[in-house]
Amino acid sequence: MKTLQPSPVKSTLVITAALLALSLSACSKNESTDTASAPASSADAMSPPMAPASTTDVAPATDSSSTGSTLSADASAAGDKIKAEASEAGDKIKAATSDTSDKVKSGTSEAGDKIKAATADAGDKLKQNSDKAGAALSDAGLTAKVKSALAKDAGLSTLKLNVTSKDGAVTLTGTVDTAAHKDQIKTVATAVEGVKSVDDQTTVK
Repeated sequence: MKTLQPSPVKSTLVITAALLALSLSACSKNESTDTASAPASSADAMSPPMAPASTTDVAPATDSSSTGSTLSADASAAGDKIKAEASEAGDKIKAATSDTSDKVKSGTSEAGDKIKAATADAGDKLKQNSDKAGAALSDAGLTAKVKSALAKDAGLSTLKLNVTSKDGAVTLTGTVDTAAHKDQIKTVATAVEGVKSVDDQTTVK
């Protein structure tokens, strides 16, 4: 059997076709890459320049929960302080009221005691004065009785005698004409009711 040898022309054509196909494929890939990158470049070129970042400091955000807790704690502390001050003021008012009440009671009691003492003293003085008045009346009455008894005696009625009395004690002064009359005067005076003693100071002339 006879082997067929390939024609040199055909081999050259096949190789040429393969190279052409590879070249077209490579060009196609390059165009696709350029097309995809082109819009991005255009967009970069058309986009405006970025403004520089502001250097102004931004205040840190406040924690509302923490602020609320602080305000609540401050309000509670203020309320407790007000309550304590009100309680202290109430205690002072109670103490002052109690002290005033005690002073009023003490003053009333002291005034009552003074009134009682003054009343008792006035009563005692009144009684003493009454006793003195009664004694004076009694002394005067006793003196009158003694004088009346002496005047009734016929032998003594003409004598000038002085009679004084104090608490039942009778004192006789004056002059008599005889010693007998002197003794009789004392006897008559002693016999009068209410006379406790007789001091005869009469003289005989």
